[in-house]
Amino acid sequence: MSCRFHPGEVLLASLAWLALALALPPLPWAPVQLTATSAFALAQLRIPPRRWLAALGAPGAFSLLALIPLAWNSSFDFSDMRIWTAPLRSLTASSAVLLLGLSTPMTELLYVGRRLRIPAPWIDLAFLLHRFSVVAVEVAAAMTRALFFRAPRATWRRQVRATAWLSASLFQRILARAQRSEHGLAARGVNGWVSPPFPVSGFTLSGSLLFVCGPAAIACAALLHARWR
Repeated sequence: MSCRFHPGEVLLASLAWLALALALPPLPWAPVQLTATSAFALAQLRIPPRRWLAALGAPGAFSLLALIPLAWNSSFDFSDMRIWTAPLRSLTASSAVLLLGLSTPMTELLYVGRRLRIPAPWIDLAFLLHRFSVVAVEVAAAMTRALFFRAPRATWRRQVRATAWLSASLFQRILARAQRSEHGLAARGVNGWVSPPFPVSGFTLSGSLLFVCGPAAIACAALLHARWR
């Protein structure tokens, strides 16, 4: 599925939200930014809600786990701002990056990188990393399904042993699958970049300004709050 907007516009918005997450204090602005990015992703970029919430699950779980040692070091004094700084900034920064990752196909990003005259080895490396990650997910899912079908009622000891075997052989299978994919792409004449399946929409200044209205409004509100406090 092609992106409805130009990848450069989405990239600009993602960078604006990322800079806002790193610049503003986590409290009270992290919940505000997380709500704004979620509204932007669901309403403007049309990302499915289930997909957006599932993508936020991993950084959200990481932030919750990070609270435990931070709270321990501060004797569970939750009024200490140091407890909340890293987890909240990590979550808001992850949401800013997910805006680009969930709305723009990798092929369109590579196409824009080629148009921006990014060195060809960098484009090749990004393409290979993308293909390697896709292959890794496919191989891991196939091996997990095969393991479940072969021993659906195995005891927990056998499951632990089978998981260890799966982890040991996963990397070798991924390399073999990636090598076959690389040879197949080379035989088809792929030289490190793939044109998008649909034409990329044009980059417009009005669309870019519309995308950064949200970060600009929150930044102005933060400046006014810091001045009048």
